[in-house]
Amino acid sequence: MRECKDSFTEFLEAFPEAVIIHDGEIIEHVNRAGHGIFGADSVDRLVGMHVAAFLKPDCRQTVSGRVTDAKETGAPVRPVKQQLLRLDGTAFHAEVTGGSFIYRGKSAFFMVISDVERRDRAEEELHNSEIRYRELVESANSIILRFDASLNITFLNKFGRDFFGCEQQDITGKKLMDVIAPTAESSGRYVKSIIVDIFRNPQRYRTHEYEVIRRDGSRFWISWTNKPVFDETGRFREVLSIGTDITERKVAEDALLASREQLKSMGAELSIAEERERQRIATEFHDLLGQNLAMAKIKLDSLLGSPSSSDLPISIREVRELLGEAIKELRSQISRISPPILHMVGFEAAVESLCEKYQEDCGINVVFIDDGKKKMIDEDLRGTLYTMVRELLLNVAKHARSKNVVVSVEKLEDNIEIRVEDDGAGFDLSKVCQPTGEKSCLGLFSIKQRIEYLGGTLNTDSEPGRGTRITLLVPLNSGRHKA
Repeated sequence: MRECKDSFTEFLEAFPEAVIIHDGEIIEHVNRAGHGIFGADSVDRLVGMHVAAFLKPDCRQTVSGRVTDAKETGAPVRPVKQQLLRLDGTAFHAEVTGGSFIYRGKSAFFMVISDVERRDRAEEELHNSEIRYRELVESANSIILRFDASLNITFLNKFGRDFFGCEQQDITGKKLMDVIAPTAESSGRYVKSIIVDIFRNPQRYRTHEYEVIRRDGSRFWISWTNKPVFDETGRFREVLSIGTDITERKVAEDALLASREQLKSMGAELSIAEERERQRIATEFHDLLGQNLAMAKIKLDSLLGSPSSSDLPISIREVRELLGEAIKELRSQISRISPPILHMVGFEAAVESLCEKYQEDCGINVVFIDDGKKKMIDEDLRGTLYTMVRELLLNVAKHARSKNVVVSVEKLEDNIEIRVEDDGAGFDLSKVCQPTGEKSCLGLFSIKQRIEYLGGTLNTDSEPGRGTRITLLVPLNSGRHKA
């Protein structure tokens, strides 16, 4: 019984409306809300007062009659609106109901009092708040959309309706896929699966972009912010999505991306064209200028070897020596422009020869490793890869301060992998390979652009003090490097 009494008291004190317990005339108990509504400054301020003290004189008799009827019949007092008095004498409108029950072992009465003015003010404020919210939503310059678990549209504001070219009755209750969302985007991405996942995981899609379709069939890109909407029980019911048209931005981004791809393509094509031109120039130097110089030297040699050579002036001997130096330099330049060994015995042999010359010229130990597998590399790709290896070795010579370099060539399925690894100073990729970084990284960037155009990849692994490893992986069967 004590537990029941304590539970009843806790319930009474937590009850949001004012409750007065009386014996028909004298107040025996008032809950916390009752003290507040009458302006009492202590918990026992109202206890012992006559109920009639809070009634206006002209309605005391009516209330007394209702209490008497409840006492005789046991029926509850029907709700009635009337004015009550606070302790300070001010009046307020209230709704009063009540009934009889057994309290502390005897018959008693209770009154439940609601402040009608406060409730009306709250309802009015709520109504005004709803009006302001609706005005804000309807006047917003963004698409405001709500949809439920069935992907049915439950709300679309005026801006959204005007944007999609539809009326309220044409869109409310309709599925997103039937009104504003295409089956698939222009790129082919399936839209419905995206929207379903947005409802299942709205937190993952706080911001998201997908393509929409208007009533006239035109398509636009919308950036959405998504938020889950819960009902009064806390159950997730809908998704609130606010959208902004980003079509112009997407068009500009696509144009910029296309421009970058075009520039990348042009750069790679220029590289291939440059390699072809190198080979043409080298061939012409060798076939025309080189042969003429060699023939002139042969004739001078024959003159110097004749019986009357002692009568020839000393200047002819000097010309002979100059022709020899010119031929030697010409051969050196031809080798730099397009080494004959590259086209005579193949890529691997040319790279091995390059490594030997690099070791001779720079005094750095260079090891060349070939897996021995046959690699069908066409001439354009052969020259381009050879130039890249030479650039990488030149970078090592200029910047790495290394003692050892390993150059390896390996066939991996339908790809060729070239690796240049040194034990030099290394560098911090995040700092060096920036627009303001060292010029050496510009060479890597150029190689990367050409490699990507050829359908391959460039991977750089480097740390300060731990050397650098650069790996080129290029498909052998790519048609991009063919004429």
